[in-house]
Amino acid sequence: MTDGVQRRDTLETIDRTLTMFALGHGLDLSRGDGYRRLEWVSDGLARGILIRPADEGMLAVDVMAWRDGALDTLTGGSATDATSVDDITEVLMGAIDVANTLEASH
Repeated sequence: MTDGVQRRDTLETIDRTLTMFALGHGLDLSRGDGYRRLEWVSDGLARGILIRPADEGMLAVDVMAWRDGALDTLTGGSATDATSVDDITEVLMGAIDVANTLEASH
């Protein structure tokens, strides 16, 4: 199996979980080639959680915040070390808290 196929399979494995998580928390879910992103608006800022495949079936989870329509104000960082597919829901709960504390750059 090629690396690209394995990474896509890792994302497809969590699609149902992400869909249910997004619906349950009032978040938007976008899917792209090689990533999934949860987004919402809080305290006047757009916020997001970016989920990407990492090594060997693990997932990288990053958080970000920006002024809506102004990606040059993007700020963020890693929410956690790479996590397993099995732990993604717990990690996402923590990532929401982290993303909600971010301030957009000026």
